[in-house]
Amino acid sequence: MNYQTEQRKLMQNLFAEHPHEMYSAKDIQGMLTNVSISAIYRNLSKLEEKGLIMRCSKSGSSKSFYTYTKSDGCREYIHLKCKQCGKTAHMPIDDTEILMRNALEHKKFKVDKTETILYGICESCQK
Repeated sequence: MNYQTEQRKLMQNLFAEHPHEMYSAKDIQGMLTNVSISAIYRNLSKLEEKGLIMRCSKSGSSKSFYTYTKSDGCREYIHLKCKQCGKTAHMPIDDTEILMRNALEHKKFKVDKTETILYGICESCQK
């Protein structure tokens, strides 16, 4: 059976309203106070299976974090994540293609851009 629970709708809406943020299961539990942690993990798994969110990690943390991938053709981009402010941006598609082509030509390595996040410091935080 493949139905949409109210809890899953709440979680999907949370990610859709904050498409450039990363949340842990505990973060989500703090924002959706009427949802149990087991329901959060179960729904994170379902949303990830459907390709609506992506699991990733933050530098210096062993926790899993999740970010929305359904917006603006998000799966076509490599993500750039600022380690200071936490904002996420899309790498321009031309730059993504150059990076992927170089990895394939020089290292025979095919990059899965749907699961790739590059960490660094954004322009605003560098000032």
